[in-house]
Amino acid sequence: MYVIAVLLVVIQCTWVTSAQTVGVLQRDPARVSNGYRLLAPVAGSVTYLIDNEGYAVRTWTSAYRPGQAAMLLPGGRLLRTGNPNTPRPLDVGGAGGILEEYDWDGNLTWTFELANDTMRLHHDVTMLPNGNVLALLWQRIPSARMVALGREAASMSAPFVLDEVIVEIRPTRPVGGEIVWRWSALENAVQDRVPGAPTYGVIEENWDKIDMYRGLQNQDWLHANGVDYHPERDEIALSVRNLSEIVIISRSTGRIVYRWGNPQNYGRGIPNDQRIWYQHNAQWVRPGRPGEGNITIFSNNVGRGSMPPFTSSVEEITPPLDAEGNYIVPAMPFAFDPPEPTWRYDPRQSVQQFFAPNVSGADRLPNGNTLICLGNQGTLYEVTPDSTIVWMYRNPHGNNGPVRQGEMPTNNMLFTVPWYDANGEELAGKTLNRMGRIEEGPLSVHESTTNTSWLVADGYLTIIDASDRPRHFNAYDVVGRYLGSVIVPQGAGPQRVALPRWSFVVSEAAP
Repeated sequence: MYVIAVLLVVIQCTWVTSAQTVGVLQRDPARVSNGYRLLAPVAGSVTYLIDNEGYAVRTWTSAYRPGQAAMLLPGGRLLRTGNPNTPRPLDVGGAGGILEEYDWDGNLTWTFELANDTMRLHHDVTMLPNGNVLALLWQRIPSARMVALGREAASMSAPFVLDEVIVEIRPTRPVGGEIVWRWSALENAVQDRVPGAPTYGVIEENWDKIDMYRGLQNQDWLHANGVDYHPERDEIALSVRNLSEIVIISRSTGRIVYRWGNPQNYGRGIPNDQRIWYQHNAQWVRPGRPGEGNITIFSNNVGRGSMPPFTSSVEEITPPLDAEGNYIVPAMPFAFDPPEPTWRYDPRQSVQQFFAPNVSGADRLPNGNTLICLGNQGTLYEVTPDSTIVWMYRNPHGNNGPVRQGEMPTNNMLFTVPWYDANGEELAGKTLNRMGRIEEGPLSVHESTTNTSWLVADGYLTIIDASDRPRHFNAYDVVGRYLGSVIVPQGAGPQRVALPRWSFVVSEAAP
């Protein structure tokens, strides 16, 4: 079977607000950003680029569900993570194992796989200016090795611990790559319980190292979940969930140069000084956007309070720099500044339920608004600086593919959702034609072959065939479910077929 046409079917509908369950639920045309959002539903293998009215303008289809993150690169390329379909070792929450790059037309141009008994890619990636990829990696460390480094045997609750590693991968297209740089949390660890061990030191004096006894005392020690890169500073931002903290690492020296969120991790402060809880998606505000150089963080806030309703928040901080641009290191016993965020979205007084115990993120936009992904609910908010919601969207793609308007998807989770300007380096010069809304279905452009042309109008497909033999076509929806067959006899003339509301791919069956 080979695909010969991908059809676009757009059925215009008018919905009353009360009937809307998915797609764009709220939009203020005067204040919403005029840009595009990239959705990689955790339950599907399709990645969607949508506008602020919920229309898809491009899709990419993989053989894998995401290993969490996806992003656009200059020239309209897509970089996405993948999770192998078969069980793999080190299958912890957020596991991936595959990196893929697609061109604008959906062709797979590069794949890299690392998922074995001792190592596995997970959660997040980012592209470096030199074309290499930074990725998060778990490395299995036997408990005996951990004890030798300074962990007391009584503190080991599993036969191994997952070290958090950042790797820089130089792609060797079309398959594979070379690891050319790495950073290991365990190689930057300290502890004050086992004198004589190579990690022994005073915690308060070694603020640039990670306490081996902080985090969880099981195999998933630190659970990093986000990585970002600042090209001018040559620094990496790492979100470490189990520390409730972000750390900034110098790529040139491999040292931690700044940290924020939970000063107890380096022996400073008290519980009241903690500012984030089990956070995700720490990233610098991009150049040219309000708050440039600040860091935004989605604080999931699991454990922030002891009583419901629990509420997540978005924190924006301004790291303290001296006149030379170096981070200001506090004297003991003080914690790194700032004591409070520069900006916060924290709707605890709102009637909306704004709580995500996992995933999620935030992206500062050029107009000063912030795009927030409430990941476990598959819901996106664009909010103004005064926290007014001007756009709201619910992901229609769940476990069984896209649902129709009026239905609710099961597991429409999103890891995070980046935003792109039509004139930015990722989309400049690209044709951004609307292909329908995800909840309506048709999400690809109309094409034709030499002997067959297609006309889609008024809910019908007309096949005009000029070949010298009978043709047999199968129809599938966007997630691959079989819809039916169309047989065009030789010389039968135009064939008119009623279309389902869903989008579909028509492919010719083998003769």
